[in-house]
Amino acid sequence: MGMDTELAVNRIVFVNRVFDPDQSATSRLLTDLAKATARHHRVLVVCSRTAEALPPLTDDLEIHRAPFGRKDSPGLLKRALSDFGFLAYVAVILTFRLRAGDLVVTKTDPPLLGVLGALVTSIRRVPLIVWHQDVYPEIAIELGVISADSWLTRMLVRLRDWSLRRAHCNVAIGQDMARYLAQRGGRMKSIPNWALNEDAQTSEGGSELRASLNPEPKFVVAHSGTLGRVHPTEPLWALIDHSVAHPSATYLLSGGGARFQEIQDRVRSAGASNWLFLPYQPEHRLPDLLAAADVHLVLLMPGFSRFVVPSKLQGVLAAQRPVVFVGDPQCDIARLVVGAKCGVAVHPDDPAGLIAELETLRAHPMLRTAMGAAGRALYEQHFSRCGAIRQWEQIFADCFAAVRAG
Repeated sequence: MGMDTELAVNRIVFVNRVFDPDQSATSRLLTDLAKATARHHRVLVVCSRTAEALPPLTDDLEIHRAPFGRKDSPGLLKRALSDFGFLAYVAVILTFRLRAGDLVVTKTDPPLLGVLGALVTSIRRVPLIVWHQDVYPEIAIELGVISADSWLTRMLVRLRDWSLRRAHCNVAIGQDMARYLAQRGGRMKSIPNWALNEDAQTSEGGSELRASLNPEPKFVVAHSGTLGRVHPTEPLWALIDHSVAHPSATYLLSGGGARFQEIQDRVRSAGASNWLFLPYQPEHRLPDLLAAADVHLVLLMPGFSRFVVPSKLQGVLAAQRPVVFVGDPQCDIARLVVGAKCGVAVHPDDPAGLIAELETLRAHPMLRTAMGAAGRALYEQHFSRCGAIRQWEQIFADCFAAVRAG
């Protein structure tokens, strides 16, 4: 039997709350992988309905959408009810639609999706791969949202650990995350996420956004994306105070999140006029946004690199801009950035060090150019979409081979 015929008999079932046309990173990553996988396998996607206007159905993808879904950021209770409704929908669809020869791939939105996937695939006797974008309930524990000692937390951890052991393979998006989940009993692979619309980010031309600023700034420091509870904001407070006394840079923040408004309020109260704020930008504007900055900040609270990997890192590397990582200098991200000479790493408790690094980069444009080129080389070597999809295809092939052999 030839390879194409052999692959065609297998079906891969992807499960996640969001999918195309949702513009969140987890949706767009899954959409990329599902479309690439459909070239060699039959593909079924089970997701929620998070947009009113849906793309037309195609022959290469079969999509089951729950008839409901949260389209914004509702309150905690409504969000929980929506997520449990989606989990119930997934349980019904998988129970009745799975068949011999299928392979299920779940992501981790909502957080209990991997546990549900392990339960249903155990009953239906099909293999499971869990694609870990984050690690719960540890994130909630570290943030103090739930107690590590409560009976509910202990039960959730046990269920999650059981799903790790039940999965044929667990895929983590960072080395620190992979090591942590391996310690919990999971059979692990590490495949980093890729930059969204990576082809558009290779341009070395100027930025329309930057050119539209009047006067056009000489040095721009940017942060794009979410500013949430896992992102240290105290270093930004120090930058605000510094920028008032030394207005030699423009600071461009785009996105949202729990801490975004907090930073805006701080800027207003300090009277800093060289800070600009934009909402989340549509996909077609992201390349121009990334190109508008001379350097990009990537923030992560120390201790969280086992549970979260900032998705903005890949976009900055692909855009050929230096990375200023503010987090644990010993974590995987910091070692990678510093080792590749595409940026610097500063601890959040060292605001003076952060200011000094930014001043050095401001004063040395050739250094910024060299770091940007090193970042693009690192991206091509470790983070490209093509490379990641090749790794995913190998995991699928190994999984199907193990099933046939066993």
